[in-house]
Amino acid sequence: MTRAFERRARRMIDIAHDRLGKSKSVIWCFDPEHMPAMIDLLIAKGDLGEADRPHCVHWRAVRGSGEATQEDIARSLDGDAMLEEAGIRTITGETYRAWKQGPQVLEALYREWLDELTPDNLQFLADLESKVQEWRLRE
Repeated sequence: MTRAFERRARRMIDIAHDRLGKSKSVIWCFDPEHMPAMIDLLIAKGDLGEADRPHCVHWRAVRGSGEATQEDIARSLDGDAMLEEAGIRTITGETYRAWKQGPQVLEALYREWLDELTPDNLQFLADLESKVQEWRLRE
């Protein structure tokens, strides 16, 4: 690696770390594109001020790929629930509504998103349906 490239890379990493270090709020929603709406909701709720807007970062900017914990996922689902309550449609909300309607509707939704389902996708849906059956029997 050349020295110039190393300096540029280090500068980019420093900028990213500086931005995260100055961040007052991590925004918890699944899609980064919903972050502005989530910030608006938090400002309206009084949890953030307008001056905090430029200091907010999406939670995926804080976590690396594959580093999400169960707590991170729960927080992003809570954020999506907040967006849904405000009338903003989310992927998690769409998935939940399809799941409640049954396995065929959920599979159709996945086909709409992914065009063609791989054997892994089909196995995931089958595993999910078996778990749902177990949960329903427990209730």
